[in-house]
Amino acid sequence: MRSRVIAHRGCGFAAPENTLRAVCCAIALEVDGIELDVHSSRDGEIVVLHDFTVDRTTNGSGSVAELTLRELKELDAGENQSIPTLQEVIDEVRGRGILLNIEIKPTGIEEQVLQIITHNDFFDQAIISSFLWPVLETVREIHSEVETGLLYLVDLEDPIQVAYELGVNALHPHCGLVTPQLVEKCHDSGLDVNPWTVNDNQEMQRLIDLAVDSIITDYPTRLKELLQK
Repeated sequence: MRSRVIAHRGCGFAAPENTLRAVCCAIALEVDGIELDVHSSRDGEIVVLHDFTVDRTTNGSGSVAELTLRELKELDAGENQSIPTLQEVIDEVRGRGILLNIEIKPTGIEEQVLQIITHNDFFDQAIISSFLWPVLETVREIHSEVETGLLYLVDLEDPIQVAYELGVNALHPHCGLVTPQLVEKCHDSGLDVNPWTVNDNQEMQRLIDLAVDSIITDYPTRLKELLQK
């Protein structure tokens, strides 16, 4: 099976990251999945944004958690795009067979995210990922059947054992940590390997040759061209 193409933060090279326009660009490119990041607004709405503040990606300032949904919606996230809710993204991809890789950024919003997924009957198209081990543990406690992935940036002494202890379905390592041995051990253990963020053609080809399950990239077109060779 070929590696899946996962568009990072929507399709950030073609549109403002994590906006509905970025999501629609990714859909138009017929990607297999879309990676996005979620936070909670002050009034408990799950919104799609990478940073803990709105400063970098909008014309506003302040912490996401301290702003209401209405206040967040009034901001320009680039090219007259607003900050979308997770529900709005699901509405865009519904029925298209596109996987949503939902990265939970802060602790404490796991139940809200899972409620949205449950309400939309979206479990077959969702994977919850996080760098935070307590987040993944909480997700598994609330809904043991949801797909989960452990994000990590530095090498772990025994990532397979960590995955087993957390009960996750996949490892999401930084691409530089992926070795033939890791992929083989993961697949022997029934774990997927979904590295990030892969933008160099040579690195894309290396990971394709290693038969990783998904590749998360800012440039899905490049990756698709390599996969078609």
